[in-house]
Amino acid sequence: VTPLAVLDVGFQLEQGEDGGPVARVHREALVAADAVLLVLGAREDQLRAGLAQLELLLDNLAIKRERLRIAANGVGGPGAIPTTELTETLAQRLAERGLALDAALPWDGRALTKATRAGLPLAIAHPRGRYTRTLTRLLEQLFLPVAPEPRERKRMLIPPAPKEQTEEVALPWRRS
Repeated sequence: VTPLAVLDVGFQLEQGEDGGPVARVHREALVAADAVLLVLGAREDQLRAGLAQLELLLDNLAIKRERLRIAANGVGGPGAIPTTELTETLAQRLAERGLALDAALPWDGRALTKATRAGLPLAIAHPRGRYTRTLTRLLEQLFLPVAPEPRERKRMLIPPAPKEQTEEVALPWRRS
């Protein structure tokens, strides 16, 4: 019915069956979704919680790996795990599950300053920043998983027929 639904299911999935009607709706939305984007934070506690959420999605809810996309947010930011260590940890943990990181959203301090001042989302506040470019590539992959095929031409172009020369012309640089 709805072409696009964005839900932040967060901690409510961990509450189990007695989580209430909101948790049940979130579980149903995840099971019925065409694509699920899991965003992991770059701080140690955020990463730990995100990987626990990943296990819940794959094991308890049986989300297929083909439908699951994973992004890391705040890479290189203050208080975050160093980028190389984060990349190695995620690559190892995701490879164990047969997954890979789809995007690493970088920390963009300039976008954060502009977003805070203007009350806008990061991508809108700084449209040419690293964060926005990475987010745009991720969303293009998410919404266009395969490249669209170009349409065929309506009319085929016919090359002109070669003209036959009837007389021979002497070129000035050739001597006969």
